[in-house]
Amino acid sequence: MQPAELSLVISTGGPAQSYQAGSYNNFSMRELLAPFQQTAQMIGMTYLPPFILHGAMTTDPAVINASVQAVITHVTNPRLSPNAPMPENTQNPRKLAQTEVSLGLR
Repeated sequence: MQPAELSLVISTGGPAQSYQAGSYNNFSMRELLAPFQQTAQMIGMTYLPPFILHGAMTTDPAVINASVQAVITHVTNPRLSPNAPMPENTQNPRKLAQTEVSLGLR
């Protein structure tokens, strides 16, 4: 059986600022996604950094469509794959932060 990987692609209705402690949604995206990470780990999957698109409900559809390339770039990044060859002279080459894109809000 091949090792399985999980990387989430998420869009939010609100701005990135609303996803933090003490803000409108009370929790960071990392905190909200923790159950997905734990589930992946419990069943032997590798949890990869998510792609998060903020402000999707209040922006122009053309801007959202333009974000498709950013999603493709994120999910095809060879550094996300735990089976990719390790680049030389790089510390923690696969330790990537989640990709967050904030769309211009109207």
